[in-house]
Amino acid sequence: MRVPEEFNHFCSEFYCSQLFMDVDDGSMGKAIKRAIRSLNKQQTLVVKQFLDKLLNGRYSGADLVGIWRRTPARMNLGNAKHTVEYLKLMRDLMSERLANRLPT
Repeated sequence: MRVPEEFNHFCSEFYCSQLFMDVDDGSMGKAIKRAIRSLNKQQTLVVKQFLDKLLNGRYSGADLVGIWRRTPARMNLGNAKHTVEYLKLMRDLMSERLANRLPT
């Protein structure tokens, strides 16, 4: 599977657990919003479409954990169930941004 450069860029924002604790107050929602702000609208669209593909039911939770672990991200999303939940949250928050309901 080809992983878009934009997705790798987005994932690279999840690089430091200390930043997660200090800046994002340990909130994955805040960390995701911060990472989304690193993308322009076109990049957000590309990443959202890729997340749609990942979450369309073709890939198991274990597959998604493996895909995440092969990105530049240094933060683990947890087990398969949590990984799926966080990827869905990422997709949903990107949809909000694309609909102009999430601050840029």
